[in-house]
Parts: sequence; structure tokens; C-alpha cells
Amino acid sequence: MQLLEIIPHAATDEKVIATAVQLGLKQGKLPIVCKDVPGFFVNRLPSPSRRLFVLTALRFLGAWALTLTSRWCSHLKSMTC
Repeated sequence: MQLLEIIPHAATDEKVIATAVQLGLKQGKLPIVCKDVPGFFVNRLPSPSRRLFVLTALRFLGAWALTLTSRWCSHLKSMTC
């Protein structure tokens, strides 16, 4: 695998991180510095199927928000001041 995840601790010195990146480059890897979170970086990237799911969810939420906003505006217009 070409990708090399470097996950430093909060107290890791910058020189250590730079050395790890240089070592990865010398090995022909693509080093990336990531925060310590569950799962690998590549698994958190949206795959085409995840992207479709997210876009579908956003479209649904957008339509819902538009309907809600439309109803709220209609309600406000019907109110008398």
C-alpha cells in the first residue's frame, strides 16, 4: 500500500514527525499526518456509494428545509402586526 498514515501524539516533537515523513518518502510511500481517530483515513473518504448516500440525504434535508421555510413564511405572512 502506498499510503502511510503518521499519527502523532499531542506531545510529539515536530522533528520526529518530519523524520517519519522523510522516512516514508524514502520508502516510496505517500505519508499523511492525521489526528488519532477511529478508523483509517482512506475509510473516512467518501466512496461513490457513500457520496450518493450523502447527496441523497442532503437533497432530502434541503427539500425538507425548503418546505419548512415555505410554511413558516406563509405563517408569518398570515400574522397581523
